[in-house]
Amino acid sequence: MAFQPTFDTTPPSSVAPRPWWSRPMMTIPRASEREATGMECAAMCAPSCGGFFTVVVLFLIFVLIDKAHVHAKTSLQSLAVSSATWQGDFLMKNPSPMYSIYYESDDAAVRLGSQYAAVLNITSQPVSKDHTAFSLFFVAEGNRSDVVAGELVVKLGGEAYALRGSR
Repeated sequence: MAFQPTFDTTPPSSVAPRPWWSRPMMTIPRASEREATGMECAAMCAPSCGGFFTVVVLFLIFVLIDKAHVHAKTSLQSLAVSSATWQGDFLMKNPSPMYSIYYESDDAAVRLGSQYAAVLNITSQPVSKDHTAFSLFFVAEGNRSDVVAGELVVKLGGEAYALRGSR
């Protein structure tokens, strides 16, 4: 009787199939074997392009969010007091042409410290396309030394225009 060797038909561990999550979606052939097809090159470049476009979109979102805030920036140029009448000169930067600020005494409120002040008059003059200089005249009641230590809060009226076609 002849000797017949038995061969183990299970592949060694180095050749065993990998779990599905660690298998490559596609393998690119070596340059010596054959030229890669267009689909294979696209599959190789897709993750890089997806990452690049994600970074670009996130950058644009953050830039647009920063520009979307319609908070006007105000700087106090001077503050003068004569008897009970106060005059404040301000420079207002309106960040968006879609937002209108009203420089009228009916729409204004002034609080100096813990007390509200009566607004007498507001005069405004455009300085540039998005900057307006305005003077605010108001009367503050109470002891002047107590009022000077307080915070000056000026509220003006405003309105945001609706985008065209959103009605």
